[in-house]
Amino acid sequence: MELLDLPPELFQHIIHGVIEGSPCLREAWKLRRVCRTFAAEISYDILTKRPISDFQSKASDRCFLENCIHRYLVARLQSPHGINATFLAKLQSIVDWTVAETGPQTQRQRDDITEQVCAGLKHLVGRVLPDLSSNDRETTWCQFLPLTLALSRKDKALMNEILRYIEHALAGVERSKKLAIQGYLFDVSDAIEESIYYGYPEGLQDLLDFHENHLPGPGKFKFEVWVRNALMKHHQVLPHAGDYFIPLLNFRPGGTSMITRQIVALVCDFGTPSNIQHAQAYLGKDINEGTILALPIFVAVRSEHVAAVNTILDAGADVNITAQSNILSLKKENLTPLDVAIYKHSIPVIEALLNRGATPMPDFADWPTHARTYNFLRGHVMKISKKRVPTLKQFKWMDRAERQAFLF
Repeated sequence: MELLDLPPELFQHIIHGVIEGSPCLREAWKLRRVCRTFAAEISYDILTKRPISDFQSKASDRCFLENCIHRYLVARLQSPHGINATFLAKLQSIVDWTVAETGPQTQRQRDDITEQVCAGLKHLVGRVLPDLSSNDRETTWCQFLPLTLALSRKDKALMNEILRYIEHALAGVERSKKLAIQGYLFDVSDAIEESIYYGYPEGLQDLLDFHENHLPGPGKFKFEVWVRNALMKHHQVLPHAGDYFIPLLNFRPGGTSMITRQIVALVCDFGTPSNIQHAQAYLGKDINEGTILALPIFVAVRSEHVAAVNTILDAGADVNITAQSNILSLKKENLTPLDVAIYKHSIPVIEALLNRGATPMPDFADWPTHARTYNFLRGHVMKISKKRVPTLKQFKWMDRAERQAFLF
């Protein structure tokens, strides 16, 4: 005897137990593909029996609800509980009117009409709600969380009410439970990202103040995500784009600044000159102290952004500062910013450093064979020394002694 020969009733209780104990509804839904016999019961257990709060605990479950919201509505029409009664009554009246107008003859036809109405509602809401909330972005079912709704509508009164509720809920709660809030219904950390996304600087400041006063620090990785999003927002055409970056610089959970050398590197990669100036000022350290990995001028050179290099130099960085080398292939004990720029073949940065008085030029024997970099250095030397320098082809044919003998 094989498993397929056994009566399906033997597995019925097992299936119900698996669905009831499953921590992820999206994964439980996939059982319908393997257990076709119990597909209808699996759908009933997930869409009808489970409370709406179970669909909001994980991002995957929220996306699952978004994708099958029409099935969820049909299930709640058949078993009306755990959903807003006013909304359900309006939906039922729409279905009843449609059934009366089309005049179906069988129950199957009426069920089909109900499914079509709910499916149409799913697509209609995405087009209607952005207009109602004066937001150009598409609004999905996955976004119907309290803080997200307040931020998307830029509703300060609603957000303040939510923050007061969270503050009351946090009273006397242990640190571990405070952390549990992140990733659940009131995710302040994600809400900070969304305030930048929706272009709501006032909401960003309120959320940062709340996070600073009531929640543990976000961690370096999460803070870097916030900064990156703020810098991306800064590139858009906004009247006060700096409003998204300055509040993050002032964010000091536990009285400690979150601005590190890594943040300065991030700002050099994506920020504007004003961003870089603010970040360097908030760092509060000597601009000419540190290792080759931490010195702001080396960070700016590695970003290969001329604006970052000029901004750091304007802030007082030494263009000829040296630091212990971390590039083994250059065979030098100490490196200058110009050495690093030449190693990275960043012509605009090399030009910017030379224009700001970077010296000395590398020995001719140590010049790179990268065509664009070599030709740029050759042109620069010929311009200032009025002496002819070998071409790259001639340079490659020269031996080490000949290269060392050439002086400019």
